[in-house]
Order: sequence, then C-alpha cells, then structure tokens
Amino acid sequence: MELEFWGVRGSAPVSGRRQVKFGGHTPCASLKSSSGGLLIVDAGTGIMRLGERVMAGSGKTAIELNVLLTHFHLDHIIGLPFFAPLYSSRAAIVFHSPVDPKETEKYLAGLQMGRYFPVSLEKRRREKKS
Repeated sequence: MELEFWGVRGSAPVSGRRQVKFGGHTPCASLKSSSGGLLIVDAGTGIMRLGERVMAGSGKTAIELNVLLTHFHLDHIIGLPFFAPLYSSRAAIVFHSPVDPKETEKYLAGLQMGRYFPVSLEKRRREKKS
C-alpha cells in the first residue's frame, strides 16, 4: 500500500515561500492498494492535484474511486468542486461518510449550489448520464 498526503494544512489554504516544503493545501490523502484501488480521504484543496494525477494516469480507461469524508467542515470538502474526475463520464465515485448517504449528497450538493459554484452537483450528474 502507498499512502500519499495531498494537503495537510488547517482551515485555510496558504501559499508562499514558507509553505514550499510542506505545502499549503487543506486535508486530502490517498491510499493506493497493491491491486491499484484508490481510497481518497477528505476533499480539501489537495484533491485538485490528486484529480489531475488520476486523470493523467487513467488514459481512456474507467476510473473507480472511493472518497471517505471524515466530516463536513469546509476545509475537508472545499476542493471537491475542482476535482477533475467529478466531471468525467469515465469516473464512478462513491462517497462514504459518517452520515446517511442521502445526507452526504445533500451536504455536497449544498457546496455546489448556484450561489457558491457555477456547476451544480445535480447538473454534473445529468451531463454524465447523457
């Protein structure tokens, strides 16, 4: 197994020379199994770079991802709207969290409401199906 951290900062992403060594992205980690399966833990701003790597490494094959959201504080989900696989018709993403799946969907849809983000989670779903 391979564990990689994509973001480890606290509540707000930061940038600058002082963050070069450890990075400035908010919480996100990935755990890759020896068989190639990928578990993503949290969706802070670090998930953006992870998404770029997933897309670049997948070629034209199907992408299967499991995302474990430990909780719904903004620093743990703020990168999700910028996660490239979320918009790929080749990607199947299953979200896991401590709450019921319908509640998880409600929380994530709220993050991508029109006043906060220009592409709703529901619109993304409709486009993937067509």
